[in-house]
Amino acid sequence: MMIPSFAVDVMCIKPFDEGTGRLARLFSLLLMEKAGFDVGRYVSVDRLCERHAAAYYEALICVHVNHGLMRKGESEQVIDVFKNQMDANLVYVDATDRFLGKLVDVAEPVKLLYKDEVRVVGRELGLPENMVERQPFPSPGLGVRCLGAITRDRLEALREADAIVREEIDKAGLTIWQYFAVVPDFRATGVRDGKRAYDWPCIIRCINTVDVMTADVPKLDWALLKRITARITAEVPGICRVCYDLTPKPVGTVEWE
Repeated sequence: MMIPSFAVDVMCIKPFDEGTGRLARLFSLLLMEKAGFDVGRYVSVDRLCERHAAAYYEALICVHVNHGLMRKGESEQVIDVFKNQMDANLVYVDATDRFLGKLVDVAEPVKLLYKDEVRVVGRELGLPENMVERQPFPSPGLGVRCLGAITRDRLEALREADAIVREEIDKAGLTIWQYFAVVPDFRATGVRDGKRAYDWPCIIRCINTVDVMTADVPKLDWALLKRITARITAEVPGICRVCYDLTPKPVGTVEWE
């Protein structure tokens, strides 16, 4: 166990992230040779994969699990890119019912894979640039924007409202670092079809930032805000008013969770 432990320690050396894997393998081979192992008998997995790249990639199975918190159209995009464009062996799993029923005490498993690293992985996989460079999306998905206890009806209202916000801002040709909708778990009084309506509010959040430590709110065109509001209140059941969040960071944060 000493040699594997040593290799892991070497690979974790900071700030020397680049090349530490190669150093770890080199030192491991030297230690094995010193311990009496015939290192020439051991084949590098990396080289083996390089020699048989076609068979290796053909044997890979990609699995996309839809946990029910994806943005509108995202699962369809993943299926199209991996299965139809990249001809990958893709297995699609719709785990919406299973996942939404077990959201209590969920822990985030990916702690060291942030936006930049995800984009590096995406480019290595050969994913389309519009997929790699799309605006950041929190790993818990729409769950952090469906505030309070997540219910299917409010989650669906959020998904539709968020799609409208992104569609209208994209059509306007604006360059904004991140923009999305938030639907909290309280209701506001409205009027619909001549009757009082007790529906959810929808908050639009747009921010520009360089380092995410501070963020400013862009000044959107009034006509654009009115168009987004008109579409959301007309097309999304359960939402009766739309607000634009003007809070910079600090005092506010990027997300609302």
